[in-house]
Amino acid sequence: MHMRLITIFFLCTTYISLGQTMSGEPIEEGNISEWKTSSIEDYEGSYSFGFSEAESQLLLTIDGDIICAQLRAYEWRQVNGEESVGWYPKYTNFTGVRIEGNNFYSDQSNGKFVTYGKTKCLKLFDPIIQMGEEGDYELGAKNDSELNDIYSGKYPATSYKLIGRKKLESMTSKELQIMRNEIFARYGHIFRSGGKMDAYFQEQSWYKGFRKDVTNDLTDIERKNISAIREIEKQKRSN
Repeated sequence: MHMRLITIFFLCTTYISLGQTMSGEPIEEGNISEWKTSSIEDYEGSYSFGFSEAESQLLLTIDGDIICAQLRAYEWRQVNGEESVGWYPKYTNFTGVRIEGNNFYSDQSNGKFVTYGKTKCLKLFDPIIQMGEEGDYELGAKNDSELNDIYSGKYPATSYKLIGRKKLESMTSKELQIMRNEIFARYGHIFRSGGKMDAYFQEQSWYKGFRKDVTNDLTDIERKNISAIREIEKQKRSN
């Protein structure tokens, strides 16, 4: 009888890997299969990892040869030395990002694109925020939301695709100024008190300023868009 119980327990522990998790729940290895596609743009989107205060999202944006992977986690922090403490995002941009087949590579963590049952996921072998033991992998479920809905503001596309010169040239100087500064505003940049941009973004329901310098948070796509917008702004001022 005891031998039978031991055998059953062994079979269960080999089928369910307790160290590997998805939203804090054990993973059934038999439900994982490879997710392959003919276009890597299908992998673009937001993947949710962890749960509760260890929750994070990996934002994967792709435009041609540019692949950006940015981890958005959260932390309790004070703002401007105030006594009140808030729950604010913090960002980590992965470097050396590339996708080959359904394999994901970066200097921070490698992984694979897989499906878990019917859920599309990114399987990270060594996630930055480790929910299990060192060396355990974690599955991050792909969110159904489109990138256009994930990024706040009037011009969300500036955070996930390169904006063409023709489009920028068709915009007014005021529109270009808002478009450019909106990229910084999404990271909680604090604008000059009483300035035009401060007045504009304070009226936006999604905006909350809490950092003076967000330069290091910008992705390669965002940096290129900011540079292109500034060039057109300069061109319009000289005309």
